[in-house]
Amino acid sequence: MGSKIRAIIIVAVTGCLLVNAIVAYAQEVLVPIAATISLEKTVITQGEPVVLNITFVNASPRGVVVNLGSEDEKLDVTVVDPAGRVLQRPGRRPRQGWAAVDAFNVVGGATSVGYVSLNEWFTFDRVGPYQVEVNLSPLSFPKEPFAYNISGNRATLTLTVVPRDETSLASACADLLKRAKDLHSYSAALTAARALSSINDPVAVPYLAAAAKRKEFASMMIAALARLKTTKAVEALVLVSQSGDPETAASARAALTSLGMTVKK
Repeated sequence: MGSKIRAIIIVAVTGCLLVNAIVAYAQEVLVPIAATISLEKTVITQGEPVVLNITFVNASPRGVVVNLGSEDEKLDVTVVDPAGRVLQRPGRRPRQGWAAVDAFNVVGGATSVGYVSLNEWFTFDRVGPYQVEVNLSPLSFPKEPFAYNISGNRATLTLTVVPRDETSLASACADLLKRAKDLHSYSAALTAARALSSINDPVAVPYLAAAAKRKEFASMMIAALARLKTTKAVEALVLVSQSGDPETAASARAALTSLGMTVKK
């Protein structure tokens, strides 16, 4: 074996050992995080999605990533609706890989905010008062690359749903669309896109169609338009089927086919 090959092997082995040491150190140092859990809005109009805000304060100079897990299993939510029914958060299909979307970068020595759309699990379609119990697991999982301990990880929140107001609902749609277009934080944009796609009201159609222009969210918006099935929703799907992106266009054509329509390529 030549000296150059031996040198390369030594460098590679040393690099691996260094990476392992860094990961081990990150796992050993427990970073204290103070959390505040709240609802983005405490009063919403009927049909408007509910977004949970989790504010993280990291006094340590070391940044961490708080990951809710592949199925958001670190976030337990219970809702009591206006009829007094107790609704437990159902499970969700696991995402691929540990790098789940609901993973929040908590910067060292700073305050960071994470967002979760509760409409993935609950509808909030009844008018009246709701109680929302939230319990965020305080400890990182062993498989996470960072070790942290979260205080303030429980909250009892109140929400009031008022009768449908089209102007308020359209305003909420416009705000979510703006946030879904944000290129600075993909996680925040995705939460907004999920919330927007959950709106089961015809007023959302133009906003869903506009959000479908962002390729990452196109399939989500197409499914929402197909679910609405109104004349304007179908017209929006026809326009999306003419997208310059082949994957988006094919997805829209498939949605139209499922609605009994045939669209030429």
